[in-house]
Amino acid sequence: MMKALILGIWLGIQGYLDFKYKEIPVWFSLFGGAIGMLFCVMEHRDIRQVILSCLPGVCALIFSWVSKEVMGYGDGLVLLMIGSYMSLSQIFSIVLLAFGIAGMVALVLLVIFRKTGRYRIPFIPFLSIAYGIEYVIKLGEITL
Repeated sequence: MMKALILGIWLGIQGYLDFKYKEIPVWFSLFGGAIGMLFCVMEHRDIRQVILSCLPGVCALIFSWVSKEVMGYGDGLVLLMIGSYMSLSQIFSIVLLAFGIAGMVALVLLVIFRKTGRYRIPFIPFLSIAYGIEYVIKLGEITL
């Protein structure tokens, strides 16, 4: 429970910084990842599982480099750091939900606000929202 709360607060701060400044401090991501790795050690997580959980972040960083930052390096770094907190299936679930929410917002911006395809929206706030939704759903399952 404590790990989930720390991750939620960390993602919330990262989401706010990404939304407000369109960038995130690298040191804050590394700090969050270090705390996540500490949890890995305390929980005796299998190193292979941690490496697998970090793969979405690695793929996002490679995609950022290949696409000349269509998706920013910060997004990949945050996904990489989330890998130290969650399983691969949890990360996929949150990323898919975040892409869905971001897609709906992008559609609204395109249709209603007439933004062009070059308009950039930060992704980490959507990760934060998706994590929050997943967290609330999980809390509902525990209390039932």
